[in-house]
Amino acid sequence: MHLFALGLLAQLAAPARLAPPVLAFPEPGLDDSAAYQGYETRFFRDAAANTVQIYLDRRQGRVVHLWADADNESIGFTARAAGDSAVPLRWDGDGATPARAGRSRTLEYRLVAEAPHVHLGWFLLGSMRVERDFQYERRHRAPFSSPPFILPEAERLIAALERLPAAARRRHLALLRAPDVRTLRARLRPTVTTRARGAEWVARVVQPSLDGRDTIALELRADPRRVIATRAGDSLSLQARSGERVPFTVRIATTAAPLTPLAREEIFTPEFLAFLAAADAAGRAGGAPDSAAIRARWLERQVRGVELLSSREKLMAGLPTYATYFGRDMLVTALMMRDIWRDEMSEFVVASALRKLSPTGQVSHEEALGGQAVREAAAEYATLVDGHLRAAGAGDRAAADSLLARAARVLRDHRRTRENYHMIDDELQFAILTARWIADPDVPAARKRAFLRDSSDGGGTRLVRLLRELALVAQMTAAYAGDQTATKLIPFAPREPDRDAAPGAPARWASTSWRDSGAG
Repeated sequence: MHLFALGLLAQLAAPARLAPPVLAFPEPGLDDSAAYQGYETRFFRDAAANTVQIYLDRRQGRVVHLWADADNESIGFTARAAGDSAVPLRWDGDGATPARAGRSRTLEYRLVAEAPHVHLGWFLLGSMRVERDFQYERRHRAPFSSPPFILPEAERLIAALERLPAAARRRHLALLRAPDVRTLRARLRPTVTTRARGAEWVARVVQPSLDGRDTIALELRADPRRVIATRAGDSLSLQARSGERVPFTVRIATTAAPLTPLAREEIFTPEFLAFLAAADAAGRAGGAPDSAAIRARWLERQVRGVELLSSREKLMAGLPTYATYFGRDMLVTALMMRDIWRDEMSEFVVASALRKLSPTGQVSHEEALGGQAVREAAAEYATLVDGHLRAAGAGDRAAADSLLARAARVLRDHRRTRENYHMIDDELQFAILTARWIADPDVPAARKRAFLRDSSDGGGTRLVRLLRELALVAQMTAAYAGDQTATKLIPFAPREPDRDAAPGAPARWASTSWRDSGAG
């Protein structure tokens, strides 16, 4: 069904309700608004209780929506005046309206542009990692008339497909549910359409996934009685018929899978929740000092922040830049919070790490999922096709066939979550957390045994995977355990020599620790 129709069904399925933000920054009394320098952000829950962060960057005119779901999605656009200067936007109202119908989840809210004429462009819908890189490269500051932004990895994939013989190309396109290269290429950038009907003008920006199975969408709506709305290429123009402001409505939509959020009662111990309630009561008591009220507000905000990052599947690293699994961050957080977290939280963390364990026992440092997984798969596919063509040109048919078969497998599994195992500190943190949970006398032995015998995640029982990880830690630490001198500490792998380095320059080492040190 068309995504716009799904959005309408979502409104009809249940009465619309305006939900206040779970958190908002900066918050008067708690934050120095000057330190934010025009940056404002709000956090909402969608209809599946997944976190949606929206931030307005007045300095750059950039609006970004982070959907912290199972695909770590983002939806961004830029607002500018006629002279390409940023147009400041502000919230129009205090809440947002979440809705859901079938696989589609939507969130709707209102903005106001503080200018009589605003241009909207640089629509980027996909992975938060792509949005981050897009801004790192300052592409959001380029003129709207610049060439469209397409991931170089996707361009390499298309080029590799076009170099294949026709029969192989058709087979590989079928793996992506595309009849031809032209169809696939069209999926690499969002489509912008507009329509006007009655008292509503709607612009829809839709980004399909590489295989066309999912979509992310952005809708911008304005009242033609108040706003003159037009489209020029991939950008939009909204002009107030009178006054100095342009109001418009924003709706975001996705068909990605949601996560399973945890409530505070599932995260924190009853003792800590009682402490939180007592602090709140003290802050509300008549005649209470301002410091008590501020302390209560600060504690509540911290707890809500933890809730926004917590799900049964994983604890996420910070929003909005990461918003996904980071092994070391998750493990350090769990170690620091054990005194006020329920025992089950340690189990969630241990299960999450074991689920992503490598065949040799390494703990995943970071996952690439959703659009980032597709991006990495595209780069790998192009490399394999290049190798296939070189081997075929050299007459090595066996190598050429093997590389082509591997390339096909990458396309077939292009949505598979990819794990990064290059850090080494998370192996040690994981062993410590697991040991503390196993040694905890408050956790019944029967529950520990049931947890470790569980094999529902695949890959054998958790006990087998845990022993694999502990064997790796024992191997890593054996030299230092036998001779506790600095030269026996766990080393980093050496970097490739720098061709431009001066003679006699000190050796450099691959950074594989939390501190990202290159000292070795």
